[in-house]
Amino acid sequence: MDHPLGPTRRPNDSQVIEIPDNYGSSSVSDEPDQSNESLLPSYLHPHNQFSTAEQSSQSHYTSSFRSALFPSSPRSSGMQDGESIALSEPLNLESGSTTSKRWAQRQRHTSGILRRYPTRRIKLVHGSVLSVDYPVPSAIRNAVQTKYRDLEGDPPEEFTHMRYTAATCDPDEFTLQHGYNLRPSMYNRHTEMLIAITYYNEDKVLTARTLHGVMQNVKDIVNLKKTEFWNKGGPAWQKIVVCLVFDGLMPCDKNTLDLLATVGVYQDGVMKHDVDGRETVAHIFEYTTQLSVTPTQQLIRPFADDPTSLPPVQMIFCLKQQNSKKINSHRWLFNAFGRILNPEVCILIDAGTKPGHKSLLTLWEAFYNDRHLGGACGEIHALLGRGWTKVLNPLVAAQNFEYKISNILDKPLESSFGYVSVLPGAFSAYRYRAIVGRPLEQYFHGDHTLSERLGKKGIEGMNIFKKNMFLAEDRILCFELVAKAGCQWKLTF
Repeated sequence: MDHPLGPTRRPNDSQVIEIPDNYGSSSVSDEPDQSNESLLPSYLHPHNQFSTAEQSSQSHYTSSFRSALFPSSPRSSGMQDGESIALSEPLNLESGSTTSKRWAQRQRHTSGILRRYPTRRIKLVHGSVLSVDYPVPSAIRNAVQTKYRDLEGDPPEEFTHMRYTAATCDPDEFTLQHGYNLRPSMYNRHTEMLIAITYYNEDKVLTARTLHGVMQNVKDIVNLKKTEFWNKGGPAWQKIVVCLVFDGLMPCDKNTLDLLATVGVYQDGVMKHDVDGRETVAHIFEYTTQLSVTPTQQLIRPFADDPTSLPPVQMIFCLKQQNSKKINSHRWLFNAFGRILNPEVCILIDAGTKPGHKSLLTLWEAFYNDRHLGGACGEIHALLGRGWTKVLNPLVAAQNFEYKISNILDKPLESSFGYVSVLPGAFSAYRYRAIVGRPLEQYFHGDHTLSERLGKKGIEGMNIFKKNMFLAEDRILCFELVAKAGCQWKLTF
């Protein structure tokens, strides 16, 4: 039986497809598009064979990426009694740059000619929460292996629809009581590991490096044979959630959004600027995907009965409307998503950091084997290139030296006493129930969005010495965790 994405020759490790540079971008043309049948270029269409390298790339982009990816008839998700409202137009950006203008034009559903669409009226959850399921393109939907699509008891829309939620509240108010929910909680799944990737403005290569490395680590966990924990209580992939938190819509690289649209976790034209007069604070997308993109921009898709194929990965993509610093991204992670998912271990990774082979599993095992462990971190080293050629760069050499001194001298000594002064946000992990309460409360005093609410206790009311402490807020979280009253938590390297 041919694969839905077309027959190909399979490399040794996985199935790869090279993605064109302008894959996922729409054509700004005066003439209306005549086709809207395919998300992928013609050589990835389910009904076509793969093209050779000599074929003209001009024909690859004649279909309407915008029309195929963003259907105009969503259906409501998990709706309860509430009121009906007319949705606003999709979110548009105003910018002087050509790139931003072209990206903003992609948010509109019209293609080529002006056309007025009928107003859709959607019932809100609890009368205030907009949560809608949008069908994913057929190429993405058909890429999921049959053995996962036909699992008994699994919701049918997990692989066929992407869920969009417009959060119009503060992260502290993103709760079940206010009508907000997440798919793993809706499906009654236990989240053992929550992997958070914090992002500011990294390009698609750095983002793909991190995201693909995370998905390979998830594959290592799913493929474990001699394990009692991961093989009981449901499939292992259902216990892992990957959360991407983007710090602001304007600073993010729009090519990175195209990368996320490729794997199915993002769609243009569905974001809403406001809901019932309340401005949207964060746009939240949810989808379970088996697709991944390598740093060299090759599409990795599963192959039937191939043990090296990537398993499904539950993804949550939080795109904040405004840039409000990394500490606010952590507030969305811990206070919003963490309270609903209630994970056992939260792993923090910065975009651009490539997790090594089984590094996430090794980090989790430290918590599983020590019930008093509240936080841990792994070794971070600079990418030195083949033959250490990048060491010739004095900046790379200095960074590599600083990392080695910290990893060989500082952190092992501190770890022997059970307290590591700082766990780097680029690659660290915390036990969620260890940081809930006072540690997170003190940590979030440095969030500028809370300064008005906290008053003198906020960042604006602090003196210069307290403000200096929050220049490295990770140190505050580590100290508060170890000093938490009535507990015996420790940190290790």
